[in-house]
Amino acid sequence: MAASEVKARQVWHITTVESIVYTMEFTDLLGSGETISAISGTNDGATLGVTADAAVTVGTPSINAGAITYTDADGESRTIAIGKGVQVRLKAASGTVGTAYEISFVVATSDNNTRQQFATLQVV
Repeated sequence: MAASEVKARQVWHITTVESIVYTMEFTDLLGSGETISAISGTNDGATLGVTADAAVTVGTPSINAGAITYTDADGESRTIAIGKGVQVRLKAASGTVGTAYEISFVVATSDNNTRQQFATLQVV
């Protein structure tokens, strides 16, 4: 996927004309050696995937196939190891400026766990 914006438990910002690839990091939720194995289908009865309000267009999510290095809010360099993040393109063309939309990420892991993370997409 293209260059992406990465932030930790987060409020992401977007305008109604932007289309941005965002990355949700799962490193802190995964055990040693555990990776994300699926972001579609079901796992132990839970529906996997990336979902949002209808005002937000969600592209096809993918598990990061390469390490992603970024600078965090404290100015520190961080790396998301292969298989520890989900990337997805989001658009808010139908969003309302000033409105925040919740984005849900539900994944299955190599240890057969189901994990969920949330982000807030703020339309500015």
